[in-house]
Amino acid sequence: DNRIMGGAQDNGSPFFTFDGTTTSVSEDVSSGDGSYAYFADNFCYTSSQNGNVLRLEYDANGNPSFENGWSSITPTNAKNQSFINPFVVDPNDEDIMIYPAGNTLWRNNKLSTLAFSQSGTTEGWSELTSVAVPDGFIISALAISEGNPQHRLYYGASNFSQTSQAPKVFRLDNANTATSGAVELTIAGVEDNSYIHSIAINPDNADEIIVVMSNYNITGIFHSSDGGNTFTAVEGSLTGDETNPGPSIRAASILPTKNGTLFLVATSTGVYSTTQLNGNNTNWFLEGANSIGNVIVNYLSSRKSDGRVVAGTHGRGAFVGQAEVGGAAVADVNVSSLTLQSKPGETGNTSFILSNTGEAPLNFNISVSGSFNSALSKANETKYTLNRADLSSTKFDEFRNKSKIAKFKTEPKIVKVSENNHNNSPLNLEGNDFLFLDDGDNTSDDFIGWGDGSAFDWYNEFTVSGNSFEMDSFHFFLRTEQAVSNDIYASIYDQDFNLLSEGTLSLSLAPTGDWFTISLNPKLTFDDGSTFYIELYSYSFIPFPAGADTDANIPNKGYYFNGVDYVGLNTISGYENAAFIIRASGTFGGGGGGNTNPVAVASLSKDQAEINESITFDASQSFDTDGQITQYLWNFGDGSTSAQQIATHSYSQADTYTYSLTVTDNQGATDQKTGQITIS
Repeated sequence: DNRIMGGAQDNGSPFFTFDGTTTSVSEDVSSGDGSYAYFADNFCYTSSQNGNVLRLEYDANGNPSFENGWSSITPTNAKNQSFINPFVVDPNDEDIMIYPAGNTLWRNNKLSTLAFSQSGTTEGWSELTSVAVPDGFIISALAISEGNPQHRLYYGASNFSQTSQAPKVFRLDNANTATSGAVELTIAGVEDNSYIHSIAINPDNADEIIVVMSNYNITGIFHSSDGGNTFTAVEGSLTGDETNPGPSIRAASILPTKNGTLFLVATSTGVYSTTQLNGNNTNWFLEGANSIGNVIVNYLSSRKSDGRVVAGTHGRGAFVGQAEVGGAAVADVNVSSLTLQSKPGETGNTSFILSNTGEAPLNFNISVSGSFNSALSKANETKYTLNRADLSSTKFDEFRNKSKIAKFKTEPKIVKVSENNHNNSPLNLEGNDFLFLDDGDNTSDDFIGWGDGSAFDWYNEFTVSGNSFEMDSFHFFLRTEQAVSNDIYASIYDQDFNLLSEGTLSLSLAPTGDWFTISLNPKLTFDDGSTFYIELYSYSFIPFPAGADTDANIPNKGYYFNGVDYVGLNTISGYENAAFIIRASGTFGGGGGGNTNPVAVASLSKDQAEINESITFDASQSFDTDGQITQYLWNFGDGSTSAQQIATHSYSQADTYTYSLTVTDNQGATDQKTGQITIS
């Protein structure tokens, strides 16, 4: 991870990347006087003067920017914040933020799901009044542990009253949930009115901490190895005297390395380190004498996973160093993402393999994130029901004979749709098992019909593979334009064209297009390997009713009636890879017991671009109904490939390129999606 971010006086919070050689152009990701910052997995958090905190979203490359979306998450009821006000995010639960305000602490436990706001919020915030520090003190520094134990908070309070008092340090275990129980820690020998500027915690052992006071001409570095029950002054060679005063200490960091624990401090005369703490006899050694030199360093950050150390200076930017960490745990997971599907009220399961290829023990926790509330809920979404077929029914023939469908082998007309001229009512492929032919998104590419209001008859052919399939509903995309009614005849046939379910339905109007959900009573079960058909017949004088996609996942399975017989949708020029948007919904399982092929869903940020313009190729909507996708392979059509789920690529020559996405599931089954992109 080459990302770096930090606060800068009057210059916001610059974000940039540094790969050891090249530094990217920086971008401000806060405003005003930048303060504290944190990279979380799903968001980044920055702050500026008076404790204003922002949550910024990442782009596809994991880079934060205001352009990606942002919210102000400052607790609006908090008061008495410092001008440069710290905060911490719990690395073991990144929905937790601890935020000081004056002499109290505030905690938010839902960072990732906070509603959008540009003026702060009360959502998720609670004041922890029982762990406040005494009046006359402000909480000036805090740190939270990575492990052994997790969720341990240390916070320091500095005296702002008119009387002389020593600073205070507190420890709060289980700070992710605790509302009381803070323990005051005593630092023997600390001078009155010392200002606690930083607290550092050993990432492997939360009992080991360093507390830093930043005043001049005091002892400013205290170490504890027993959770703060006892402290030892370790300023040693940095102490100085009245004739040659030592530097002001600004921050500290504790970094486990292959050669032992490395202790680092940021001071007014540079960065110093030691691997041997020996009380007042501790020897500190200047780091980067020919690079950082003796410039003021206000903050330090180190990372155990790769040994990267970043020093933030006063006026000379950031400096990056490297320690030989070695002996680290290295997590290896056999998938990049998992899809967990279940119907409302039911359970689902999936699996993955986690292994440790490193040298040290691996500590881990598992959390689940994703879109759970957007799945189709049958109880709320189903408005219409199709019943068992009446085998003596003549409804279909009656409708056809009365209609103006006598086109006699003419070709239907097509109306192209722009990106936002119809509803985007979500029908997510989550929370249920689906059979579908279209491109898998929630909108229609085009609408098809005769163009003059004549009745239009269309259907999709579905093949069940890998397991039996119990269908309880189906969904389709349709629009009504200026029609005053929306009447259809719907029917379902088995592979021998035996009528199974049918009904005439008066649907709601959808002038610009919308989803319709039809439940089945009773449900229909199809065996592994069988075929069935869902047919729709619109007769409400709608010129272009039938939603269709030109880039179907499974083409050549959509048909329409031309007045004499059924004709493939792929016979229309430009629709060789098209399908009508009709989806069968239900449950796989119980009939076949074999493996169901995964479904590749390819999405591009644009299908027309210029030479050397970056294009995002996104396979994240691909899925596997009975397992997980373990491999992705993009072939960009110019000789280049990528195994990333979400890849970026640019083309060096103008041409029309055919790209493909191949996905492989955990049992070796594959699916491929192809498309074209034009470069000019």
